[in-house]
Amino acid sequence: QSAPRDPVFYRWHKFIDNLFEEHRFTLDSHSVKELDFPGIELEQLNVKLEPEDYHKKRVDKPLDTKNHFYTYREKKEYEVFNTNNDQEAINVRNATLDHIPYSFNMKVKNKNRGDAMVCFRVFLVPETDEPLDDWRTMFVELDKFVETFKRRRN
Repeated sequence: QSAPRDPVFYRWHKFIDNLFEEHRFTLDSHSVKELDFPGIELEQLNVKLEPEDYHKKRVDKPLDTKNHFYTYREKKEYEVFNTNNDQEAINVRNATLDHIPYSFNMKVKNKNRGDAMVCFRVFLVPETDEPLDDWRTMFVELDKFVETFKRRRN
């Protein structure tokens, strides 16, 4: 809880991120063969906003409920007690970044003759017309999970 309030945290985190980027640039790019997963096909991927929360959140544009992710700032008020005098409460207001709850649904087909264990990594990526590699450090990993797909049946 205290790390986000520590100014050294962000500087240190950025320093580590930069070290990783310098190392990454020394590596060879992956080939298509290394990244390909023969016999596994992602047939469909949808992101859906949770409908019961539409009317509760303030977003500065009309909500597109399919394949979009929305963030917004929400003002919150907290009651904080001074550690020197626990009798007096101080009201603190703060704007926090939040998001409209979402879910995603994938349809995957295993055309192989055996079971396949697949690791999925889901990222939030800025929408841009520029090359994505210029924005790579802005990607945020939202989820990571492993699923086993049974072999196909004839």
